[in-house]
Amino acid sequence: MEQQAHANIHPNLNLEKLSAFLLQDPSKSLAFVTSGGTSVPLEKNTVRSIENFSTGRRGALSAEYFMKAGYRVVFLMRRGSLMPVKCRTDLNQLFDQTSLGGNGQLQNETLFKLIEDYQRVKDQIFVLEYTSLTDYLELLEQISRHINSLQIASLTFLAAAVSDFYLPLEDMAEHKIQSRDFETLDISLKPSPKLLGKIKSEWNPSTLCISFKLETDLDLVEKKALSAISSYGVDLVVANQLQTHRWKVIVYKNQKEGKWSKKGIEIDQQERKVDIEEQLIKYIDEQYLDFIKMHLL
Repeated sequence: MEQQAHANIHPNLNLEKLSAFLLQDPSKSLAFVTSGGTSVPLEKNTVRSIENFSTGRRGALSAEYFMKAGYRVVFLMRRGSLMPVKCRTDLNQLFDQTSLGGNGQLQNETLFKLIEDYQRVKDQIFVLEYTSLTDYLELLEQISRHINSLQIASLTFLAAAVSDFYLPLEDMAEHKIQSRDFETLDISLKPSPKLLGKIKSEWNPSTLCISFKLETDLDLVEKKALSAISSYGVDLVVANQLQTHRWKVIVYKNQKEGKWSKKGIEIDQQERKVDIEEQLIKYIDEQYLDFIKMHLL
């Protein structure tokens, strides 16, 4: 296989295990989901870094709803970020909500339900972890190429928060930067490699590619989303504003030949029991089914 001939497989990627997962039930749809934020190290022996912060909530919930819709999920996540199903609680909540019964057994209905939910889907997910921007980009390419080499139909759902700037290896200090050596510390970052377009052009051309665009300025949202379509050839862009991203997104669709359409998805921001990811994944699933039908013609 093309991927197996690659000389520099990332140490976090076990191709044999990934292949076994991908081939165990090819009749089920496959979603390759990325999640969490990337880290930009400032030293080769890293103590300090610049973080593109993300809890991974959107990626984790989206992966969960993909699995509920019957998909198998390859989940590329930032180490320590949120996981599907498990993201619905935290350690503090577990301690606060759990009691000891008269027989000494733990009692927590919420936890038991989450464990049942996780048991139902755990065989549908294959998890890989990254930390740095370099880790993320290498794994994104290698996993995409491997899915393509196995000729498995898929969608690629890029929910990770990727750093726009980084410090090249040759510009990093070897060891921890010493604060006593500087009155001010000036660091010159370079733009991150623009590799999004390679997913459709080289790595996995047959995938339905969904990217994300988060802005704080509402006036920039549509402009940046359409730029991703025109510049990188992605099929869909999920665009949102930081201030409203929990309850409102706009999905821009590449209609080819310079044409596009958009669909707004919104929930009542006061309704805490509803995840916007549920409606988003329902819409993405519809688009994927249309995409597959079109490519089978």
